[in-house]
Amino acid sequence: MEEYKDISRGLKMLLDKAEEMGWNWEAYIEPDNRRTYVEIGQSSPAGEDFSMTIDFDEENQADSFKDSLESYYEDFDIDEHIEMWIEAKRSGTSGVPSTRELVKDAEAIDGMILELSQALQKVNIPVLVGSYTPPDENGEGEKIVREFYGQGHIFKDEDAFYHRPDDPCYIPELSDTVYTRNSILQECNQQDDLAEEVFEALDWQHVSSLLEDWQRNGELDTCKECGKMFNCYGVTKCPYCGADYEGGDE
Repeated sequence: MEEYKDISRGLKMLLDKAEEMGWNWEAYIEPDNRRTYVEIGQSSPAGEDFSMTIDFDEENQADSFKDSLESYYEDFDIDEHIEMWIEAKRSGTSGVPSTRELVKDAEAIDGMILELSQALQKVNIPVLVGSYTPPDENGEGEKIVREFYGQGHIFKDEDAFYHRPDDPCYIPELSDTVYTRNSILQECNQQDDLAEEVFEALDWQHVSSLLEDWQRNGELDTCKECGKMFNCYGVTKCPYCGADYEGGDE
């Protein structure tokens, strides 16, 4: 086995959370069969150097790691863990606690695994589809790597959209138009809520195409009083200014 270095951003976020909770870890790969896994451990209340081997899929690291950890918890047998240490004590292993303490410790380990699994399920991992390398100062070196998401092959970076408004966050399938949060905002009438709804829905098309689809389908309209665009399906008043809305152009 070898150290695995190509840890995805999502899996790294999970492992960082585990570290915050007192777990230590190492990631490995078996080159012959491409098996990838994390050895993750923590001392139990009774002093056992407890560790788990949690497999993950290279192509879907974060989700597969969470699924494997959940399966490990479901398969963890408290009685078997106790019996393992009782047998070790009979075989001459020194330092094994009393049976009563082993029971408490095994139950504590079970709780530790559950706590970790539940905490990692709550970690919000931003969507990252494909990758984008901007051109250098000479306009060279731009690289777009699209991956399939929703209905098409795109680049999409949720972290950039929500935290770095001038950084590229979306490139559609059929053109190399590079969108940032600010450029999406510009097409969305500078409305943050609409821009966020649009970004979440983008999965192959241009921003303008999506807005046109929503307008054509009677899902989006513009208030004649305040000029704000809003989700108009089933509403009778503008949600921004309260003006009466009777639907569509007269």
